Amino acid sequence: MTTVSRLRWACRRGKHELDFFLEPFARHRLPALGPADLAVLERILALEDDDLYAILMHQAPAPVSGWEPLLRQMRDAVRV
Repeated sequence: MTTVSRLRWACRRGKHELDFFLEPFARHRLPALGPADLAVLERILALEDDDLYAILMHQAPAPVSGWEPLLRQMRDAVRV
């Protein structure tokens, strides 16, 4: 499975609250990501569901400041 395919699959979390963010992101933004962003996405998707949801909802800070641009894309993909 290619990295993009594997990450698209990893975006399917089964937690409705996360799917709200991740499914539109995977559909609209994931195909355009470069290798550096794909590596960041892999690390973001390794987070526990509750931790990732808290970060996306601005209830907790991102553990790595360099993640914020990609997290912003996840939040913004909901509006597409």
